[in-house]
Amino acid sequence: MATGSGHNIRIGLPSFVFQELRVSEVPEFDINHLEIGFEDRSRSAEFVELCVRRGWSYSVHIPCPKHSDERVRHFSPATASVQFARESLDITLETLAYWSCSGATHVVMHFPNANAIDRSENHVLDERAASAFLNAVTVAAETANLQIAIENLSTNPRFWSARHYLEALGSYDRISFCLDVGHAFQAGGLEASFGFVDLMGPRLTSCHLYDYRRDGSNYFHECFVTPDETFFGASLGDITTRLLAANRDLILVHEAGNAATSAGVRSLQRSLSFLRECAA
Repeated sequence: MATGSGHNIRIGLPSFVFQELRVSEVPEFDINHLEIGFEDRSRSAEFVELCVRRGWSYSVHIPCPKHSDERVRHFSPATASVQFARESLDITLETLAYWSCSGATHVVMHFPNANAIDRSENHVLDERAASAFLNAVTVAAETANLQIAIENLSTNPRFWSARHYLEALGSYDRISFCLDVGHAFQAGGLEASFGFVDLMGPRLTSCHLYDYRRDGSNYFHECFVTPDETFFGASLGDITTRLLAANRDLILVHEAGNAATSAGVRSLQRSLSFLRECAA
């Protein structure tokens, strides 16, 4: 989707919205990108075929391709736990090897941990482990002809802001950034979200956008009901305008929804329409 003012913006969905469907049952959506993640290898291959048929570009989300893999639950590449750090690197290298020269636009990877709820000691940031992981991944990604996009997800009070990520990734020119607006908001509110846009804008490859429903201490990804009022305290238009001012070549992934029911399809279509209008 090419928009005005010299922007080249693609609108996408994550493959999990189609998890309950056979590929042949996937409805038509006005998108041109799919983020493939959290499925096993045979399912991933089906989604690639879907993208080829419909002319969509596609990216990959780590941990992938085996969601049932025990290592996924402990995915924490910058942990002080030698075992978890090793397992995180192993599953990352396996994924990069599997998708080598596949045509994927990029590979999104949570960093420094994969679970926003898990605040165990195994997720305490270890700077040496973080550097070792990023060094190894950079080499593997270059060999596989893939671009890595680090996604902000951190439960560590010493590593969560845009400034922290900018400093950690400063010397890794081949690593881009995937901004999850919800994760940034959870860490530091709307100011933190806009801080990521302003500081990381030139490195942005993609952005995860969605509304939130809060139930106690839990947050759930939701479709946008209106573009004017969102959980983040800003309109969807305000957020996308800030994004497009920071980067003119961006993939906006609507990371919410379920296409298994007619009501879910309608909700997704309405929410995607809001996103397209705001990105135009």
